[in-house]
Amino acid sequence: MGIRRRIAYAYPGKHKVGIAGVVMDDKRVHKIAIGSLERSVVPALLTSFKPDELVVAIDKLYDQKEAHVFVPDTVKKFRFAHPGWAERRVPLTDRTNPHQGIYIHNVWKLFYDDCIRRSDFILSHLDIDVFDIDWVAANRPTGVRLNDR
Repeated sequence: MGIRRRIAYAYPGKHKVGIAGVVMDDKRVHKIAIGSLERSVVPALLTSFKPDELVVAIDKLYDQKEAHVFVPDTVKKFRFAHPGWAERRVPLTDRTNPHQGIYIHNVWKLFYDDCIRRSDFILSHLDIDVFDIDWVAANRPTGVRLNDR
């Protein structure tokens, strides 16, 4: 096991936020989780997940005034998504849960586009979990309790 990094992707809306959490070992994507969460839940989960990097998408539906995302203290690199990420075709969509809708689909597109554009990602599997409190508890840094700063 090499250097472990955590990256969070966010697709913000007015009431919900699409969140993707990625855990990497060296350059290989180890775990992926995607979820559509209420805004009030996002700060606690991101604080517990302790991401090193946060990528936020802004698109035509939501401008920067409405696209607020909580940024934890552990984030060393914050950036907005590369222009053109929304046009990318993705190999997987979740048609089994249409109520999750645009947030799940767009945060998956955001992650996939970032993965393809960056040369330091090695994506060898597409096992996608649900980004929720259980996944965060299983994939947070050792010694960190939930909702602990």
